[in-house]
Amino acid sequence: MTRSALWLGRSWVRALRRVGIEGAQVYSDRFTRSSRGTIADEVCFGSLAPGEVVVSGRKIVGISQWRSREGSLFSCALYLHWDPRAIVSIIAAQDLLEPSLSPGRVMSQARSARDDPRRSGDRPWEISQRDEMKKAATLEAAVGYLSGSAVGLRELTGTPVVRASVEAGLCESLPERASWEFIRAR
Repeated sequence: MTRSALWLGRSWVRALRRVGIEGAQVYSDRFTRSSRGTIADEVCFGSLAPGEVVVSGRKIVGISQWRSREGSLFSCALYLHWDPRAIVSIIAAQDLLEPSLSPGRVMSQARSARDDPRRSGDRPWEISQRDEMKKAATLEAAVGYLSGSAVGLRELTGTPVVRASVEAGLCESLPERASWEFIRAR
């Protein structure tokens, strides 16, 4: 399975060269993630797998694959502009961040503190504020890590890159003997 991702990564390196990105390399070591146990572990661009493409150690192309008897499906992601704040916000909004920091858990803790006679001095909103501050710090740390772990084309070139030129470069870089179908994300 690794070999197929490696050749696809090499095709991406050639495609990136065609749009002016030099120094792209295929990552060939084993799978790695942030190993921090944070929200960054939930984001594809927070880890590296064989075949994916990096520039100066930052992921620019993510690759996943699915196989069956009928064939293989490769899914690739290339950010034209990488800003991890959007994906971090989506994950946080879905309470996938950390169970102890989910809004429901924070409010439950606040109600428990309000109703617990041993904690009569605590104010529920202060507990909630502390947890919200902890959550905000966790989110900011994830954004910081992810900002350094990946890069988009705009950040590399300093100018917007036309998606069609990247697609054309990839089409020209793929082996001719196979049949290809491109499905664009909107």
